[in-house]
Amino acid sequence: MLYEIDNETIDFLCEHKLTLNQFAICLLIHKKDTATMIRINTEIGKIGNYLIPNGVDTQGKKRYIKEIDDLIDRNFLRLTFIDKENKYALDNFEVTSKFTDEFINKLDLAADEFFDNYPKNIFVKGIEYPARACDYQDMKIAYIKGIKSSIKRHKEVIAGLKQDLELSPYAKANIMNYIGGRMWENRQEETKVKTRGY
Repeated sequence: MLYEIDNETIDFLCEHKLTLNQFAICLLIHKKDTATMIRINTEIGKIGNYLIPNGVDTQGKKRYIKEIDDLIDRNFLRLTFIDKENKYALDNFEVTSKFTDEFINKLDLAADEFFDNYPKNIFVKGIEYPARACDYQDMKIAYIKGIKSSIKRHKEVIAGLKQDLELSPYAKANIMNYIGGRMWENRQEETKVKTRGY
């Protein structure tokens, strides 16, 4: 799943005082992408060894703390396997609910809302078919990727769906085709054209 560094993501980082590197660490651990984590551990080195400012000491000099230590101290990460020789290997950690509740779960709930609002049926040559027939987890992954992890974009998609449902209770495409073709973008273009008066 891809995540876009948009204003919402920056707001999340600013609110929680996270670096982009820390955000990437949490996402990689959340995804449990072992192959990528092994590659980072072997090719880039111990990703958590970078130092970030962490306040000042009594003489006004900046103190520094390792990024992963900071994530542990602030309850974004939990060490699940203790190995002093390899403490910062990413697969030794799991993200806590503090990260998933604040960032990931919002996107999961957005995908749920999209599915719940999508019309149940589609007509093809006069025959009715279920419009939501899909693997639910695949749909969620595709939708979050399609909206580029943007809650703002999700709200636009839902608003457009609700307007379409006022005209017809039926879908124009299967839900996966709708997502794959990003058909909400067609609707946004049509709206822009109508607004300009073309």
